[in-house]
Amino acid sequence: MSKMMMITRAGHNMAAACLLRPVCALGACFHHPVPVSRLVASPLLPWFGASFATGVRIAEVATRRGVAPARPLRVRIAKAVTTNEATTNSKQSEGVLRKGVLLEFSKESGKYVLGVIQKPEGKKNWIATDQFGNMHSVKPQQVTFIVPGVEDFKIADLSTFTNKVETLEDSSLLEFAWEELVEAKKDVNAVELAKMCYGDGPIEYYAAHRLLMSQQVYFRCKQKGFSAIYEPRPLSQVNDLKQKQSIEDAARQKLLGYINDIRSACDQPYESKPPPNHWQSCDYSSARTDSLRAYALEVTNTPQQKQLAEEVLEALKISKKPSVAVDLLIKMGVFPVHVNLDLLKSGVPTEFSCDFLEASQHVLTSPPLDTNLVCHPPFNFGPSSLRF
Repeated sequence: MSKMMMITRAGHNMAAACLLRPVCALGACFHHPVPVSRLVASPLLPWFGASFATGVRIAEVATRRGVAPARPLRVRIAKAVTTNEATTNSKQSEGVLRKGVLLEFSKESGKYVLGVIQKPEGKKNWIATDQFGNMHSVKPQQVTFIVPGVEDFKIADLSTFTNKVETLEDSSLLEFAWEELVEAKKDVNAVELAKMCYGDGPIEYYAAHRLLMSQQVYFRCKQKGFSAIYEPRPLSQVNDLKQKQSIEDAARQKLLGYINDIRSACDQPYESKPPPNHWQSCDYSSARTDSLRAYALEVTNTPQQKQLAEEVLEALKISKKPSVAVDLLIKMGVFPVHVNLDLLKSGVPTEFSCDFLEASQHVLTSPPLDTNLVCHPPFNFGPSSLRF
């Protein structure tokens, strides 16, 4: 079998159906396998534009790696392939704030919101409405992206628009695009990336923007604005960021396991809760349980202990208060139901070794001999004035 990569309608559905359909001149080839090398070497390639070759190479890389994205990788020719300065400039010229514009803006909480501009507010600000009907006052510096190609967008269509964008998101496409762009040493914006990976349209533009915003491993924002420009990171930097991301993912998984253990203990009745020593079974669990204990008792603790305790409370989505930590430790089985906080704060030992517990249990079950001496006459030793 030839080693030449093939793009077929059934092979990966990544290029044939979406790449060849718009080309009437190649209509006769549509139902037959077409080698990637033949497509790239086609004399019509310069007419289609450089993005055609890039898109085909992305499909070839994906096929070679055996990666199947969440949905077919669509590389369009008539609309998506021809990337020139005139098209890009016309799209960027649409990045003007006015009524009916669809835009994304940032909140103080760090959350990004998609909304439609309704009217101006004052000299510089604008009123925008999100998909839930909430009104927001938006400053120009809060705007992170203006969706090109949208005129008089309707608020009722926001939910449908967002759902369609979510179906397109596939982080694996970003890596394929990065491999091509880092080799060509070329910057990219959301519109150009959309044409490489998805197609040409507002939904595709916003999906590409979200990819660039959510995945900081492969691209770095070079120029901020309504249509930000991103440059591909060098290979060494990508490898370092991947390693860092791997470490963070492992730490996140450990925390998730501890949180799930807490939730499981909280759901059980008190008599079935794990014993207190269960939370000392490993260093990871012990450090966070001890930090929660110190946080709950408001005793002197290190900044690291406070950070660990608040990290657990935040992961559980509960208030960062000592009283809340006390209730949590009771539900976990670390504290008894009728815990004496003053006794715990005093530092008086409330937990003892097995030897002490066994000795006390022996005294309870086998008390020492208690001889009845009532029958014996009493004797008084001392001054006569003290006699009975």
